[in-house]
Amino acid sequence: MTLPGHTWSEAVRTPGRSDELLEGGSIAQLRETLTSEMRARLIAAFEQSLPEVLAEIGQAARDGDAVGVRRAAHMLRGSSAMLGARRLSSACLRVED
Repeated sequence: MTLPGHTWSEAVRTPGRSDELLEGGSIAQLRETLTSEMRARLIAAFEQSLPEVLAEIGQAARDGDAVGVRRAAHMLRGSSAMLGARRLSSACLRVED
């Protein structure tokens, strides 16, 4: 999965830059600890679950269900942090608070 207008190589930028989409240290750690097949499965699982989790957040927000929004944001925060998507993880944390 890539973000609109980005490739995976563009998504990983110099660590610490504000425009960084994926945190390079997390990506390096995944490369060191997981096989390429395991990384592919992890990314595929994230890609598959993302639309459902986003829909759950949206529906909970429309329903005024703050607990549901927080629960779904928490799930997304964990999976995005694991993949090094620091900005997404931080946004989810703000939603949880």
